[in-house]
Amino acid sequence: MAPRENYFYFLLDEVKAMFDSHAPPEKIESYDEMWFEFNGQPLKWNLPIGLQFDTLFGISQKREHIPWTLTFHYKDNPIK
Repeated sequence: MAPRENYFYFLLDEVKAMFDSHAPPEKIESYDEMWFEFNGQPLKWNLPIGLQFDTLFGISQKREHIPWTLTFHYKDNPIK
């Protein structure tokens, strides 16, 4: 759970801590390569989480897509 006004950057350490034991050891500290994705689309670090959610789903479909399932990547950030 994250506030809509928050940014993915501020959640990174918390999310990263949950998955570090499964990550490639050489990528654990490669912050510049980490990224979040939804349905193959990279999500932006510089836009609030709620804005990105609303842009993808619109207000009318909001309830159908909660919780929002994202994928977290340790490498190959397409928008570095």
